[in-house]
Amino acid sequence: KNIGYVLNPTMTINAQNAHLGISYEFKMKLDELSQIKKLDMTASVDGGAPFAVTEKSSKDNEYVYAVDGSKLTGKKLTLKGTATNEFNMTYSAEVTVDIMDEPVILNVSPASNESTGTEKRPEIVIDIANCGTNPKVVMPLDDVAVTPTVTAKKISYKPTEDLTDDRHVVALTITRADGKVAEMTWSFSVGEGTLGLYYGQMHAHTAEYSDGAGTLEDAYEYASKAEDIDYIF
Repeated sequence: KNIGYVLNPTMTINAQNAHLGISYEFKMKLDELSQIKKLDMTASVDGGAPFAVTEKSSKDNEYVYAVDGSKLTGKKLTLKGTATNEFNMTYSAEVTVDIMDEPVILNVSPASNESTGTEKRPEIVIDIANCGTNPKVVMPLDDVAVTPTVTAKKISYKPTEDLTDDRHVVALTITRADGKVAEMTWSFSVGEGTLGLYYGQMHAHTAEYSDGAGTLEDAYEYASKAEDIDYIF
């Protein structure tokens, strides 16, 4: 049941830069109390014909959309949404982001700060994308050079000897044939958890619940990708 309305409802699209050929997600939020009669969200590349995007989730007028990676073949991605409420008020938003042609590190395993427990020879696996053919991969483990297996979508290495019960650091550098580089350094632990040193941010504010900036999701994403950040409060 309608409990009121917003005099000037708005739509906000929160989108970061996309990457060539890689599936992409973005968020949209409505400042709206009325019922929505119609909601459209489309995307276009380099000014071409618009195409529909996939709605992945929605809650409390906050939406998550996805764009299939096969659509991301140009240099610019334009996202445009239009909403019409029960009072026939129509409003919209439009955002254009870059489609980056860069090598990308998608995921690593063991994950940052993960413990492998009793597994002394954990396979190190890195999911990659857009790295081209035969990229140069340098991946020292604890400052010792290793020779990983490299495919178009994955880099992997399995130690030939047991690792010590301790923290282990992987420093990965991928250099594509055109000279573009993707880098990531992370650490994981072998053995059962013990007391140790952890680094992080003891006190943080966001704009959702305090006088900071960004959202809780933004803070989590920052902490998960930043080097030497084990926690954030």
